[in-house]
Amino acid sequence: MVRAGSLSAVKVAAAGPARTTRYVVIGVGINIAAPNAQGLTTAPAWLRELWPIADAGQALLRLAQPLVSAVKAFEDLGFAAFQARFQSRDVLRDRAVVLSDGRSGTAHGVSESGGLLVHTAHGMTTITSSEVSARPA
Repeated sequence: MVRAGSLSAVKVAAAGPARTTRYVVIGVGINIAAPNAQGLTTAPAWLRELWPIADAGQALLRLAQPLVSAVKAFEDLGFAAFQARFQSRDVLRDRAVVLSDGRSGTAHGVSESGGLLVHTAHGMTTITSSEVSARPA
């Protein structure tokens, strides 16, 4: 098991009218080797902690096809089909978090639509903005 820390990041950009064909670009960044953690409150994780001989090419070969399959399943079934798997791996669940907009609270998983559930001073809120970054407090 990897300790809490970002191993990877995913950026999704969608284009096109909401009610017609949309195009999506998905970028995945994975820390292969130990990144510089200077100045970070939570040290990042890296793939070689789990797979010591990993390199970028091997990671791509191992991850590309499952990623494409998952994107196709998401297209057909939506996020609800992934919710239970996500919840079982959610390292922020029940932890204090600070959101990119300055709000803070306790993370409580994700909704069926994929919105981040955060209990703030004003009650439970679902974060569905176009961009969100949540960090352990």
